[in-house]
Amino acid sequence: MYLGWGAILPKQAFLTLWNANISYLDFITDEALGTTDASSFSVIIKEICLGIGGYLLLYPVLTAQRRVAAQANCIGMPGIQHRSVSMALLSILRTEGISALYRGLAVYSVGASIWVLAMPTMTQFFWLRYEDSARSEIQELLRLG
Repeated sequence: MYLGWGAILPKQAFLTLWNANISYLDFITDEALGTTDASSFSVIIKEICLGIGGYLLLYPVLTAQRRVAAQANCIGMPGIQHRSVSMALLSILRTEGISALYRGLAVYSVGASIWVLAMPTMTQFFWLRYEDSARSEIQELLRLG
């Protein structure tokens, strides 16, 4: 039951630190953009900057999580090199440098962007489809009764 805590804890720690300082980060970006108007385009820019900042802060942890998940003592897989995500982070930094923590960022970002853009559309499509089938089932139940 507690086997995955080592993979989740570092990511949650980074997210907690980021969210704990979000009001301060809001203030800094408001000052940099020169506006606090909630209806302006600068608010969208601010949210994008804060989102990308959190994403860039968290991506090394995701890299370390993938490295830990990909290791196994079987043919075709790398042997066990890291016991935890934090040890993987330190090892990658020491042996490969900081650029290794961001390896694959561009491809992952494209995939995540497609998912974020496609998800609302797909959700709406399935919701409307379900809504139509549910409506016809209700109509059939009302006719039977």
